Order: sequence, then structure tokens, then C-alpha cells
Amino acid sequence: MTKLYVQVLRGKDWLNVTSVPIDDGKTERDRVRYRERALDDARRNQTAWQGYSGFDGCQLRIAEMDIYGRYAEARP
Repeated sequence: MTKLYVQVLRGKDWLNVTSVPIDDGKTERDRVRYRERALDDARRNQTAWQGYSGFDGCQLRIAEMDIYGRYAEARP
């Protein structure tokens, strides 16, 4: 099971705020549908965190971990 991460930019570092799991599907259609659902959940989380007073003026993004353990902007 993979995850999408909502991250906040603090200084030069992206810090994880929350994560949204992506369920593994049995078919390719299931995987696409589950990924779209997880992206929607991550966008809702991102919007909710933007309203948090501790993150005023901070940039937020939705990221995923690549095979090398680095975070990159999540692709739609």
C-alpha cells in the first residue's frame, strides 16, 4: 500500500503534515479509481490544513515517495 503526503514548506524543507493511503486494487481499473479517490482526499486535507493558523503564508503540496525514498509532487 502506498501513500500520498500533504507537506508544508518550512524554510527549505518539506515536512509531512498528514498522509492518505492508496489501496492496492486487483485490476488496473481499481488502482486508477483508488488513486483518484486518494488524490481527492489529499486535496480535501490540503484545503483543511491551509486554514490552520500555524501555516499562514506557507506553501502546501501533495507528494508521493519515489522508489529512491525521495518525495516528489504527486502526479494526477
